[in-house]
Amino acid sequence: MNPKLRHLLSNLGVSFNQIKPKEQVFSAVGAFLGLLLSSLVSHLILGSVNPWFVAPMGASAVLLFAVPASPLAQPWSILGGNLVASLIGVWAAHTFLDINVALSIAVSLAIFVMISLRCLHPPSGAIAMTAVVGGPAIYDLGYSFALWPVAINSALMVIAALLFNNLVGRRYPHPSTQQDIKTHVTNPLPSDRLGVTSEDFQQVMNKHAELLDINASDLKELMFEAQQQAYQRITGNVRCIDIMTKNVLSLKADDSLVTALSLFEQNNLMSLPVLNEKHQLVGTLSVYHLMQIYDGYVGFRTHLDGPAQFVYQVMERKVFTVKADQPLSDLIPFFTDKGFHYLPVVGAERTLEGIIGRADVIAALFELQVSG
Repeated sequence: MNPKLRHLLSNLGVSFNQIKPKEQVFSAVGAFLGLLLSSLVSHLILGSVNPWFVAPMGASAVLLFAVPASPLAQPWSILGGNLVASLIGVWAAHTFLDINVALSIAVSLAIFVMISLRCLHPPSGAIAMTAVVGGPAIYDLGYSFALWPVAINSALMVIAALLFNNLVGRRYPHPSTQQDIKTHVTNPLPSDRLGVTSEDFQQVMNKHAELLDINASDLKELMFEAQQQAYQRITGNVRCIDIMTKNVLSLKADDSLVTALSLFEQNNLMSLPVLNEKHQLVGTLSVYHLMQIYDGYVGFRTHLDGPAQFVYQVMERKVFTVKADQPLSDLIPFFTDKGFHYLPVVGAERTLEGIIGRADVIAALFELQVSG
């Protein structure tokens, strides 16, 4: 593209970010399913498809399925925003005789209240207008319009967005803050203890008078991914296979817990992988999985009617793994923010090829620093 034309389009707000074709398909299919639910319910309640109501839901579909990470597309935004706007719209419609005054007050007041309640949702402005100019069918509903059909349709759209977005691998809802999911404590994550933090981003965003359609957590995540990309570019030749431990101690699912405890003590380990006869990873066992306090003394965890005796009874079956050809940069978040002690390296059919622990990563990073 001609540089001058690109510059002109950029000034007009045209984004040149590449959108994957599958994301375009996901957005369209999700909107179709969500609107199908919404329009069917609207038809059921109102007796016919009401264009004044379907239009706001179409605008919501764009947010919920095309940009589900937007703060304007979160469940509280659509549920709270539509509820507030519908109530204000009904109040304005029944208070002011002049329809122009009523719709102007309804939309402007709805915006003010939605911002105050942190539930700004642009299509809610159309909901407020709908309550004023939607005709006798909606006027006669009165304040029940906020429940039927607004709240019901909004809830159906959110349910569709929750199911569809998560089914296709999108994170929805998109939380505004990140928490240490391992400990649930207020201490900052390791990645937040040095460098730019989410709080730093939030303070900068608070200095802007206008609303920004992105939150501090999203900015922090984008910056972290950019740092990972840069780090991978620098250390791209270092792979999991280069730093993993290949001779790995392991347990079998039918080993006794006494055997497992003995291995932990003899080798000063906190966890071990569990393999089957084909050397495939079927689980992991840690000291945490093993022990439980009974009336003031420590013993093996209970299983069914009594204390557990075998590894398979208490092991963790959902194990996060990595591949031998994955870059070192992929591992950093798991050993810092997510609190992993080790990561199994698996091949085809989950065959265990090695283990990477924190010590392996620290040694590799130190070697890179020295050699660099």
